[in-house]
Amino acid sequence: MISWEQIIDEAIPELKGHLSLERVVTNMTGSAIGIYLVSDILIDEKPFRAVRSAMRRRFDPIKVSLYIRSPALAQDFLSDPEKYKPFILRCLQRHYQSCIPFFKDARFEFNGDVLSLLFENDLAPRYVIEQQVDRYITTLARDVFGCEIHVTCQAVKLRTEQIEEIRERRKHEEEEALKQLILDQKIRASQEKEVKKPNVILGRPIVGEPIDMVDLNEEGNKIIIAGEVVSAETKELRGGEMVLLSFFVTDYTSTIKCKVFLHYHKNNGRRGKNSDEPLPPPTKEEMEAVKQVIDSVSPGKWVIARGDLKMDSFDHALVLMTNDISPRETPQRLDECGEKRIELHMHTNMSEMDGIASASDLIARAAKWGHPAVAITDHGVVQAFPEAFGAAKKNKIKLIPGMEGYLTDTKPVVLRPDDRLLSGDIVVVDFETTGLNSKRHRVMEIGAVRIRNGQIIEELSRFVNPCMPIPPEVSALTHITDSMVRDAETADKEIPRLLEFIGDAPFAAHNAKFDYAFLTEECKRLGIEISLPVIDTLEFARRLYPDMRSHKLGAVCKHLGVSLKNAHRAVHDAHATALCLNRMLSDCAEKDILRLDEINKAIDTGAISESFHITLLAAEQDGITNLNRI
Repeated sequence: MISWEQIIDEAIPELKGHLSLERVVTNMTGSAIGIYLVSDILIDEKPFRAVRSAMRRRFDPIKVSLYIRSPALAQDFLSDPEKYKPFILRCLQRHYQSCIPFFKDARFEFNGDVLSLLFENDLAPRYVIEQQVDRYITTLARDVFGCEIHVTCQAVKLRTEQIEEIRERRKHEEEEALKQLILDQKIRASQEKEVKKPNVILGRPIVGEPIDMVDLNEEGNKIIIAGEVVSAETKELRGGEMVLLSFFVTDYTSTIKCKVFLHYHKNNGRRGKNSDEPLPPPTKEEMEAVKQVIDSVSPGKWVIARGDLKMDSFDHALVLMTNDISPRETPQRLDECGEKRIELHMHTNMSEMDGIASASDLIARAAKWGHPAVAITDHGVVQAFPEAFGAAKKNKIKLIPGMEGYLTDTKPVVLRPDDRLLSGDIVVVDFETTGLNSKRHRVMEIGAVRIRNGQIIEELSRFVNPCMPIPPEVSALTHITDSMVRDAETADKEIPRLLEFIGDAPFAAHNAKFDYAFLTEECKRLGIEISLPVIDTLEFARRLYPDMRSHKLGAVCKHLGVSLKNAHRAVHDAHATALCLNRMLSDCAEKDILRLDEINKAIDTGAISESFHITLLAAEQDGITNLNRI
């Protein structure tokens, strides 16, 4: 079984060697466990969630609670809490986003075991306490550092001083933002010696980093988001005096709806003292200004927006009531590696049901990334070559013409055949397993049926404790649950019983490669070597009934008139396979095929069993000619 260290190493490799297991607790029924780890470094919330998710996937459907403590950092935390302020704020970000602005200028100080949160806003302490942030930090200190502390909140400035300072800071930030935007424009337009106006769609320039949309879970002010517009719609309001622009933006962590009211008139639609006096119709310039905003927020464009996140009474969901919008460059993937790769396996839209990009687009992207060459290897076709050679010449990049071919071979029906009569004993086996990989997964049910001279004479059906949780998708398919196998014998008891049941009879199964691989691996774990004749009824059916579209067990049973009930349960599948095998052996007897070693030669129809992909690259002109011939 996979250890907890392997789970963490696969999820977060950089944590390797930093964690140790303190203890594991479980409830009475075994349906929930608590895993307690100790770390010698501070584990941030993002890697913590990644480790927890990996643990929960591994132990599903068992409920997993994860706790990671760093008691070695407790003294450092108590002596210098400011050092850990960014960590605490990142933890608060997910649960108390509306409180984050208050902490921007806050200071953390310890006096004994009392942590004082000193705010420059005299409203902050009351709001923070109302939101129970002080209790959260107390719990966080106990869970992470293993120390018991008390948290107090205090204001350290008067309201008037704080308001004046906020005004000055905001004015300074906006001036600096405007200067930076103008400077950026100067740099981009240096050849024209022209200073352009900051690129703003609506409102003021936006300063600050956007928040991941997946973390937007409560109301807040001055929220900044950025992403791609996926849809937009407009609606005229108040008799045509304004337009409501609603648009959805995604940053591919989540999606948020944004709303902005666009007024035609410069006074934002406010009437004079006489409220009954109608506003004049919007001018052509006013209508054009609104249209420019709407056109700039169309699907496919990237924007950065700032506004207040509120629960909308119409949509019954959180909506960003937007005040400021600016365009944002579409993110482009870059290849910043010093030594550029050469892609030798790439599909264009000429590969059916696979590639969607044209050869021109793919080659242009490879050239933009600085790749010296690129190969085109479509599935079994070379139709992209003319376009690809033209694009390579245009982008000054070397093209390696190629193709992904199909390498096929025939598989024998019988492995290790001997001269025994087909009327003798044959044991048909079917395994139900916890997965498809014989090296990582285990057998959880055995079904075996012995046939002799066309008759079923004996059956074996056993559950096996796989010593690992059964994945939910496997339980849904087989209807076998953990409780059904919990009290069963393990493989070290059941596999020898199966081998005794088989004896020296040939081993048969539908897709025998799968079942025999599991039997071989289980035997290896027990130090047992086996070498039995193997009959694959899947290959048998392909040779005898080549006109069938599918040769799955259900299709073969239907073709031969065999009843298959309770599919994906071992003994029932083995019973149906045995009946199908009897019919196949009867068909062979009519062709005077009476011995095991006569099957492969007598019914070799040249049918293709499996195909494997092979990448073919042309090194010179003759190679291109040969690819076209293929």
